[in-house]
Amino acid sequence: MTNTRFQGWYSSYGSLFQNISSDVCSETLRDYLTASNGDTCDLHIDCILGNTRESVKSAIASAAIFLSLVPTIMSMLGPSLVQLAILSTRRPLLSFLLSVGSSEFYLDGLFRIESTEELLSIAKGERLFPRIRGPKAALISAGEYVIAGLAVANVVHNSYRLGSKTIVSFVCNTWFFPLVWTLMLPGIFLLVTIPFQFSGIAKAIRQRSYHRQEPPRASIWATSSLEPSPALKQGVPRADSLKLARDIVALEGLPSLGHPSIPSQGLPNFEKWLTILLNAASFVAAIHVLVGICFFSSILFISVVDAIEVTLRYLASAAVCRLVVTLEFTGMKARLDHDQRDEVDIIRQK
Repeated sequence: MTNTRFQGWYSSYGSLFQNISSDVCSETLRDYLTASNGDTCDLHIDCILGNTRESVKSAIASAAIFLSLVPTIMSMLGPSLVQLAILSTRRPLLSFLLSVGSSEFYLDGLFRIESTEELLSIAKGERLFPRIRGPKAALISAGEYVIAGLAVANVVHNSYRLGSKTIVSFVCNTWFFPLVWTLMLPGIFLLVTIPFQFSGIAKAIRQRSYHRQEPPRASIWATSSLEPSPALKQGVPRADSLKLARDIVALEGLPSLGHPSIPSQGLPNFEKWLTILLNAASFVAAIHVLVGICFFSSILFISVVDAIEVTLRYLASAAVCRLVVTLEFTGMKARLDHDQRDEVDIIRQK
C-alpha cells in the first residue's frame, strides 16, 4: 500500500507545508517514505516545524487547543446511551446509525442514568403530536434514515480527512486514529443494546409496540423477550417466518408517531444487572471523551480556520442525531395525558 503521509494537507497552510516538506526537507521525507517508521516520521516533523514561521506554529497550537474542546462539547449535544438503548427496542438500525453519527453520548454526570419516567414523561407545556399513519409515517421514517445516514457519512469522512491530512504527534506514522475514535462509540452502543434487548423494559416496549396490530409471531417474539417459543423451536412454516420478518421490518420502518405511546408508569424499573451495565458503559463513554481530548489536542499542521470547519462538521452531525432522537421520544410520550391513561386502563383490564 502506497504511503500517503505528508502528501495531502488542509488548504490554509497546505502549499506552505508541501513546499517545506518536498523542498527544504526532501531528504528526511525520502528517508521516511523509504523506511516508513516512527523515527523517520518524527525527524521529518522536526524538519518541517524547524523551517516554519513562529506565527504559523502558534496558529497550529491554537487550533489544537480548539479541537481538544470538541469531544467535551459533543458530550453535551449528542443523545444519551439510555435513549438510544430504548429506541433500539423498536428501531435497532436507526439507533445504530445515530450512535455512529453522534460521535459522543450525552453525559449528564458520571454514573447518572436517566429513568424511564424522566425520559418518557411529558414536561409541562410540551407540545403534543397526533398519531400518523400511511404515507406521512413512511415519509418521516425515510427522512430520519436519510438524516442519520448523512450524519454518519459526514463524521466518517471528516475523521478520515482529519487523520490523512494532519499528524497526531504521539503516533506520527498512523493516520486512522481519528477514525478509530469515531467508530469506538457504536462499539460501546452494541455492548449495551444487545443485552438490553433481554431486559424487562425492552420486553414491555415491544409488547406495547405490537399491541397496535398483534401479529401472531411478532407477539410471541415480544412476549418471550427474544426467546423463541416451543412452536418456533419445533419449526415454523415458511409463510409464518416471512410474516415475522415482515413484522420486524415494519417495526423498524415505522416512526414512534405511528406507534401507541408508552406509559412510563406502566414500565418496569431497570434490573440490577442492567443498571450496573449502563453505569459501566457511562464510565467507558467518559473515557472515550478523554481519549478524544488526547487525540485532538495532539494534532499538528492544521489552521484555526480548518479546525473550525472540522468542529462544525462534527457538531452538525451530533445535533441532527439529537434532533431525530428527540422526535422519536416525542412520539413515544405524545399521549401521556388523559388519552394515555385510558390506554393504560385498557391494558390493565386485559
